[in-house]
Amino acid sequence: MHSEGNNQVGNSFIMATVTMLVVAALATSSWLIYQNNQTKIAAAASNPNQSTTQQTTTTAHAPTVTYLHIKEWGVKLPLSDAIKDARYVVSTSFPTHPDGLPSGVWLSLNSLADPSCDPATNNAGGTGAIGAILRVSPTYRNPVAPYQLYTDKYPNGVTIGNYYYAYQSWVTNTSCSQKTLSQQADKAFAATAKGTITSATTTN
Repeated sequence: MHSEGNNQVGNSFIMATVTMLVVAALATSSWLIYQNNQTKIAAAASNPNQSTTQQTTTTAHAPTVTYLHIKEWGVKLPLSDAIKDARYVVSTSFPTHPDGLPSGVWLSLNSLADPSCDPATNNAGGTGAIGAILRVSPTYRNPVAPYQLYTDKYPNGVTIGNYYYAYQSWVTNTSCSQKTLSQQADKAFAATAKGTITSATTTN
């Protein structure tokens, strides 16, 4: 009988010890988790820009666009890499509008350095320009039959205010000796003319 009582006491002691060990382990685990969370909170508080910095480094910036500013008209033409060095000469061979502004400008590139590619020669009867940007009324018609509207004849343009701006190719008649570059520039001007905007739209 005495031995059985000792066994019960021993078993109770072991169970109590195991229970205490489990409770201690749980308490230690909880404390470690709490401390770990506190460390993370403290680190985040000391570096509040961390999430902003990570977001900034993954945000892509829009590419910078180069423009040809035609200051006489207050508009600008977006330029692709093929025509990023574009230049213009005000036409004196096209008629002047009632507002006193020219109705066209001759286009070329600074990289077309040969004198045969000088767009200014078009004002003296030459053919150095690659093409021209026209500025006409949206109701203006070609003076030669079938009297087609310029908006239909040159559909690559855009209306801004009271005027229609469009590209007119002269590359087939140009005297420019640098034919390959002229043809590439002609295609690029034709493709981008519809993107003409007012100079006040952006600061570039």
